[in-house]
Amino acid sequence: MGYQFAHLEGYARKGSQQRKNGKMQPRKWSIRDIVAEAMREPDACLHVWDPQPPKLLYGAMPSQLEALAEAYAATVQDAQGRKLRADGLCVAAGVVSLPADRADDWPQYRAVAVGFLCEQYGKRLRSVVEHIDEEHPHLHFYAVPLDGERFEVLHVGRQAAARAAQEGKAKGAQNAAYKAAMQAWQDGFHAKVSASFGLARTGPKRERLSRAEWQARKARLRADAKARQAVGPVITSDQVKKRVTKAGFFSEYETGQELAERLDALAREEYAPATKAAALVASSRNRADAMQRLADERSQEVESLRARLAAAEAKADAAQKDAALYQQVFMDGLDGSEQAEVIDRARSLRREKAAKVKAQQEASWSPEYRAHLERIEAEFQRSLRAIEAEDQRKDDDGRELERPDAG
Repeated sequence: MGYQFAHLEGYARKGSQQRKNGKMQPRKWSIRDIVAEAMREPDACLHVWDPQPPKLLYGAMPSQLEALAEAYAATVQDAQGRKLRADGLCVAAGVVSLPADRADDWPQYRAVAVGFLCEQYGKRLRSVVEHIDEEHPHLHFYAVPLDGERFEVLHVGRQAAARAAQEGKAKGAQNAAYKAAMQAWQDGFHAKVSASFGLARTGPKRERLSRAEWQARKARLRADAKARQAVGPVITSDQVKKRVTKAGFFSEYETGQELAERLDALAREEYAPATKAAALVASSRNRADAMQRLADERSQEVESLRARLAAAEAKADAAQKDAALYQQVFMDGLDGSEQAEVIDRARSLRREKAAKVKAQQEASWSPEYRAHLERIEAEFQRSLRAIEAEDQRKDDDGRELERPDAG
């Protein structure tokens, strides 16, 4: 099923350049650079094998962004009342993509994504174009603030960081606010766009999921996507109108009861496929839940086996150390016969210790318990003698039968 890809970045009329560890870093792209890449200008899209002109989906072509950015920059000032610097951010640009194996879903996914962007940016959304010359279907979107607005109105991450700075928070807290806001933006895009198509919010590597857990996650997402899309046909306004039952100068119309019965039958007929689809979705979701439970159980089993293996390895290491110590203390420097003598002596000591332990146990027995054991032993001996006597009698009878008749 794959996972969503949506990215948002800010750009200025002049690409900024920073120094890190004493070295100048590569210059950040400017608005001119992103326009050239979007419009597939020569030498601006070397990563594309066969560049094709972009397809306009909304607004104006990206080629107009530079003029829009210049016009916007003329309407804003910084906190000191100075005009916006050339490296001040003017354009928010982003990318929305879909995995290559989901190309069949792209037309519908693209439409929902553009709707999300229009809802979020309103009049500030100036251009949305589609590139059809790369492996993954994707679109680029561009937004410019309205006259006099701060750039942060387009970028929730920078907006959150600026708010933290105004509150006097440290740089680390500002960065944390930025990340949290961008994660929330990704969550919102997923809830309103990607979830309906069964895409995961993040990939397996990001959450360190096992293959079984990732497969279960994808199965669950597929079931949820089907549930979102299992909507039956809509009853039109014409169908709700009362129908003429008798035409003429004094036309007669169906009664409210007749209208209700007709609409009820129509609803059952129209929504039968949706009802069936909902049942299939429920079955798919149950299977997905079962896969998730199995993945959880297998994960627990693996952890248990790992713990047992670690304990066994620790025990083996301890035994190996004991054996090495035994060899060092008792055997090093001795020849074969001397080592055999040590082993025999150890066995004798073990036998003596076992006999001593047994004697101590017997000494602790009460007279009643000792008498009980003696009775059991006597009964056992009687039974044994009886069995031996019976065996002897059978042997004697057999020999008697085998004796030849006299005379």
